[in-house]
Parts: sequence; structure tokens; C-alpha cells
Amino acid sequence: MLSLQKTGMIFIKESAEELRKTVSQKEFRLLLLIIFSGLLVRLAFYLYFTTDGRADLFEYGEIARNILSGNGYSLFWFSGEGLEHTSAEGVTPFPSAYMAPAFSFIILPLFLTQNALVTHIGFILVQSILYFLITYLLLKLTINQGGKALIAAVAVYAVNPEFIAAFKSPTPVLIYHLLILLFLYLGAGSTDSLKKIVIFGIAAGTGLLLRFEFLIIAVFVPVSLAVIKRNKSYLLVPLIALCMLTPWIARNYAVFGEPLLSTSTGLNLYRGNNPYETGTWADEKIDSLIKSLPRDEKFEIHFNAMYMSEAVNYIDGDLPGFFMKMPEKISGLFFVSTGSRAGDLVHNIISALLLIFFLLYLIKTKGNIEAKTVMTVILLSTIAVTAVFFSIPRYGTMMRIIFVPFVWEGVFFIVNKIKK
Repeated sequence: MLSLQKTGMIFIKESAEELRKTVSQKEFRLLLLIIFSGLLVRLAFYLYFTTDGRADLFEYGEIARNILSGNGYSLFWFSGEGLEHTSAEGVTPFPSAYMAPAFSFIILPLFLTQNALVTHIGFILVQSILYFLITYLLLKLTINQGGKALIAAVAVYAVNPEFIAAFKSPTPVLIYHLLILLFLYLGAGSTDSLKKIVIFGIAAGTGLLLRFEFLIIAVFVPVSLAVIKRNKSYLLVPLIALCMLTPWIARNYAVFGEPLLSTSTGLNLYRGNNPYETGTWADEKIDSLIKSLPRDEKFEIHFNAMYMSEAVNYIDGDLPGFFMKMPEKISGLFFVSTGSRAGDLVHNIISALLLIFFLLYLIKTKGNIEAKTVMTVILLSTIAVTAVFFSIPRYGTMMRIIFVPFVWEGVFFIVNKIKK
């Protein structure tokens, strides 16, 4: 532990010295002020919106509790006629492959004491570490652009309300941000050592174990870089990622008799393709079908197949409507309508500006083709998944981190045009 702390202190000291050499003393102090103010705002937000009692970490926390209680990686169970997912004593939930496994195991130690206060404190510490690591990568990505670019990137991440809210989100949003920036940092680098490829592969595998739709990014980003850089070693990245995924698939084969990746695909497809609003979970018919499903070890297999059948039948019955809904779904990545007029206005203005700055950087600036390729693949893959399935505000927040590192490039382009 002492060795780890010593390594951490050395890392912080060296990073601060590198930053101090790059910017002026005034800019350095401003950066530190922004960074620590961003953390204080997040802590205040977390504490203000956290109530006493049970620590709520969505399905991830329930799975972690079930693991610790001896029920294995499990989630759903029936209470009378209703389907439940909140863990409880004296029940035996069904085996699960509904959520990607990594985050549940990451937060599992937070539940060892079964004390909500300890869980909250532990979660705050984890999120704080992730905040500093994300900020560090933003600095590394922008350090060659000058002090103003550094300040712009750090400020956007520190004060943007959606990024502040993500600090409290009981989901792997911050880890996802870290991985996306790591992808960008590794892809934009000039060196292509074996060590870098291995780290790239581990990052891709971690992303897959956090969110299964990361598969598209984990494959197409390294393949694109292999073509651009004419370096076949990048093809090792998806292979390493798939190797990391193998134990999960093997576990599912042992439990369900099928080498499956997830049992939530059907539900997610239905939420984006149903007779009602996008995001709808069920109606009376769906509730009735759920209650009639076999209640055995393969419950989630039946659950997934039922939802998949309903979604596919709906799409088949209205194929033009399936395509006509896509623009609405995609718009949900960038703009939200939560019912809070002031909140939505602030979010949508910031989102629009970030998108404009990002597109200007992508289209109008020269060079950095590797970074632009990584960002384009991530953006297009996110749009493709959203078009088929659905979007909620959190998905836009996860994707929008790619807009942050080069925001100053877009601003600088506009400023130059105005001056001319």
C-alpha cells in the first residue's frame, strides 16, 4: 500500500512539473483552480442529491449484493406475480447475463461492510480518482496546443453540468470517459510499440466488459488505425479484447447452455422499437408474457427471446416507421427534453456549441488524422447503435467526452474567421 501511495505521489509530482513547464505561472494556477473547483462542485452535487439509507447503484449494485450473499451473478426474481430486481434476503434470483460484468465487480468491495455510508464514501473516492485521471488525459491530449487549449478543455469538463451529474451516476460513465480518452491518446500517438498495443487491447477488453456495444469501437478503431498507419500490429487489439471477453462467454455457456454475450439485447431493441414512446419498457401484454415465462435457470434466455420477438415483429410490421424513427433517436444523443425547461435549455445550448466546435475541428483543421479517425469511428458507431436501439441522456454524456479535448481548435477557427 505504501509503495502504491509513493508511486502515486511521484506520478502527481512529475505530471505537475510537466504541466508547469508547458504553461505560464498564471495559466498553471488557473488550471489548478479549475480542476479542484470542478471536484468540489461534484462533491457538493453528490452530497446534496444523496439521501440517507440504502446506497442505490442500480442493477450493478444489486448484482454485487447477490454475489456477496452467495447467489452468484444473478439479478431477477419473482415476488408473487411481479418481476423484481432489487436484492433481498431469503430469495434466490435467477442467474444473469443482463448487465456487463466489469462494473459490478469493480464496486463489489464497496458493499463488503453492508454499510450505506461506507459504500457512499467508497464510491466518492473511486469517482474522484477517475475525475483526476480523466483530467490528466485531457491535459495530455491538449498539452501541445498551448495554455488556452488546456484551459478550455479542462474548464469544459470541470463545469459542464452533464459531466458534473455523471459524477453521481451509479453507472460506469466515468470509466467509459477514461477509456474513450485513452483510446484517443493511444491512437493519436506517433509510437507503435508492442507495449502500447497491449495497453490498447486491455483498454478495449475493459470497455467490452463494461458495455457490450463497445464491441464496434473495439474492432473498428484499431482496424482503421491499422489501415491509416499501415501497421498490422493494431489488429492485435481486438484479439486481446476478445480474449478478455472469453471467460464471460464461457461462464454463460456453462450457466445457460449458450455462448451468449448478453440477455438484454431484446429488451433494448424493444425500448427503441415499440408502439409507444421510445424508451418504453412494457405494456399489459408484455407484463402478461413476462409472468408466463418459465421460471427456471434459463429465465433470462426466455425473457430476452420474448422481447426480441416483440421488437422484431413490430419492425417487420412497420419497416418505414423503423427508419423514420431513427432521426428522433439520434437527436436524443445531442439534445434532451426532460421537462425541466431551464435545465434542458442549458444542456442543449452547451451540447450544440460543443458539437459545432467539434465538427469545425474535424472538418476545417489540418493534421492529426489518427485522432480524427478515432473520434469519427466512436461518433459514427454511437450514432449507429442509437439509430437501431434508443438513446437516453446518459448515452449522450458518455459519447460527448470526445468533443472536449479539441474544443479550442473549433473556437480558434471561429475567432480567426471573425477577425478576418
